[in-house]
Formats: sequence, structure tokens, C-alpha cells
Amino acid sequence: QDLLQAAVSPTGCGRNIEDLMITPVQRIPRYRMLLDELRKNTVETHVDYQTICAALNLIRETADTVNAAAKRADQQRKVIAVHDQLSTKDRFAKRTKHVKYSQVANLVMPHRYLARGGLLLEYSMKQKKTKRREFFLFNDLMLKATRVSEKSLQLRGMLQLNETLSIMCFPKYWDQGIELQNCAVISSGEDTKTTRKQIWVVCFDNPDDMEEWTEEMEQFHAELV
Repeated sequence: QDLLQAAVSPTGCGRNIEDLMITPVQRIPRYRMLLDELRKNTVETHVDYQTICAALNLIRETADTVNAAAKRADQQRKVIAVHDQLSTKDRFAKRTKHVKYSQVANLVMPHRYLARGGLLLEYSMKQKKTKRREFFLFNDLMLKATRVSEKSLQLRGMLQLNETLSIMCFPKYWDQGIELQNCAVISSGEDTKTTRKQIWVVCFDNPDDMEEWTEEMEQFHAELV
């Protein structure tokens, strides 16, 4: 405590603990720019040119590693944010099938991160209508939920990506006279005595979004099986 107070005092460095902790990370891009400028202003025949290039490559690799770690940490923080909105039992949808509350309670796992999320349309083949849901794609599963309030989500389903997964994309999808655009029919699991295959029909805003979501799902599935 004395050290922190001394750091922010007029006779100290005048910076708080957050500023001090970020300083080593901020120096990496500075070193990169410095070495890049040094390389540009050094003739290739100079005795230090190859050493400068090697140092620049090393600092680039370090910067990439730091950036990747920062991105993964941000993705994991988003998992916690989703978990906090889903985890209490009073917000757990009673009508949700194929999902146990314990699975949501254990949503935060060391290996899990949130790849993408957004509002999409889900088509119910039983009710013959679409509903806007919030979808969350993790690196090992996919969730769909209904927004109850700004800080509350009601879970509507969970789809495991490490099970048998099938994705069929349709620019136009017809179901008994109902036309849908940019739809993906996603099925996971198998019908057994204790489990049932899940089939989701998800509609995206445009073909690019459909391609990005489904390609990432298939990539995660390939990594898990």
C-alpha cells in the first residue's frame, strides 16, 4: 500500500498501478517501431543489418503472441458475461429441452471461449414461424437464448459441437409455402433411448454471415472430434 501511494505521489512517478502494469505491454509495439525504423535506415551491407532484422522478427513474434493472449482473455471474459446472465435458476427456462441446469452453471471453463454472438432468427418447423433469439457460438458448443432484460437471458437450447454435427446451408429455404432466406439447418447428436437429435433452423441477415458462422462451427467440430 505504501508503494502504491508513493508511486502516485508528486515525488514519485505519478502513475497508478494500472498504468505501471500496462507499461511492459506498451513497450513491445514501441520496440517494434524503433527496430523497423532502424532497419529502414540501415544499409544492407552494414555489419548489424542481419542482427536488426532478426531482432525485428523476434519482437514481431512476441507482439503476435501478446495480442493473441489478449484476444483470448477478452473472449473468456465474454464467457463470464454470458454465464452471469444465464446462471441463476430463476432465469433458467423451464421449457428448455436437452439442457440440464448444471451445464449452464459450469459454462465458464478454462478451455472455453466465445467466438461470436448475435441476434438471429430461429425458425420453428412445428409452429411455422420465426423468433428472434440471441445466439452464442463457443469453441465447443452453441447456445440460443431469449433476452429478458438488459442483464438477463433465458436459455432456449444448447448444441454440443463435439457430437455428430451436420450443417446444410440454403440461400432460400421453403417449408410448406413459407420462404426463408440465408438459412442453415443444423443438427447435432443422434436419437437414442436417452437422447434426441437436435435440429435448429437458423436464418442469417446475409450470405456472408451465414458462411462465417457455419464455417467456424465446422472448424470447431473438426478440432473436437
